[in-house]
Amino acid sequence: MTKSEIIIRKSQFLYSSQNILVKDYSPDVFFIERFIVHISDGVLSPYVVGIGWAIALPTLAISVRLLRTEQVGAYGVVAAAFFACSTIHVPVGPFSMHLVLSGIAGLLLGWGALTVVTVGLLLQALFIGFGGLTVLGVNISIMALPGAIMGGCVRTSMDETGFC
Repeated sequence: MTKSEIIIRKSQFLYSSQNILVKDYSPDVFFIERFIVHISDGVLSPYVVGIGWAIALPTLAISVRLLRTEQVGAYGVVAAAFFACSTIHVPVGPFSMHLVLSGIAGLLLGWGALTVVTVGLLLQALFIGFGGLTVLGVNISIMALPGAIMGGCVRTSMDETGFC
């Protein structure tokens, strides 16, 4: 048994097959290989999902309008790095963590990072099963928006001071 595997009794644990990869080795014990930290479909109430989309859609529209065609290569590289780093999970105690890179994406791309991280989250939901499509607005609001805000503010202050 590796460090990332945790033994949990069936009677004590309810699981969603979309969120957790489970191997059933015996009738009483599950071995859980990793936890996926994105919010999944069906976990949040419709009101919270609606609020997430109400926050995500206008900010995503602003981010798309601020994209520059001369930075398409940088957008692609940062999106690929976000996607790749988010799939590598590091076990920490009973949980696992992964890099998000939204802060670094914000520093590199400013508000364009919101669109780039959104594309990465969409690809993760479609191809790997991390998160879900209905809660994508909430995942954008909690994962992509803080990095874009931080990046937009820091980049603006760096431009004003002549740092970059």
